[in-house]
Amino acid sequence: TGGAGRRWHLLRLRPLSEYLAARALQHDGFEVLLPCVRSVTPRPGHADEPLFPGYLFVLYDARSHDWARPLRLPGVLEPVEQPVGLEPAGGSAAEFAQHVRAEVAKWGKVVRQAGIKAN
Repeated sequence: TGGAGRRWHLLRLRPLSEYLAARALQHDGFEVLLPCVRSVTPRPGHADEPLFPGYLFVLYDARSHDWARPLRLPGVLEPVEQPVGLEPAGGSAAEFAQHVRAEVAKWGKVVRQAGIKAN
């Protein structure tokens, strides 16, 4: 995972640009996480679709770098502001992906049991 200051941050993206932004960030040396799910109607060229459309995670040391470098890449709009008192997660992409999968499973169960539907 590299330096101690590197943490996972959430980036807001231009509509339908998740795959483009992920490739651009990776090409520029960033470690990214774009959780995807299988879809019966995937986007052209893909067998899946983003779990969180319009967003992706990037491992970045925001304390020693400004956001100019990742924000200049195609598809990237802005970092999502963190609520006061919350700290971005650290760890490897595999560890973070496992955490995201566990949270999706946990909250997905709550959503299904409560009958919550997206508008």
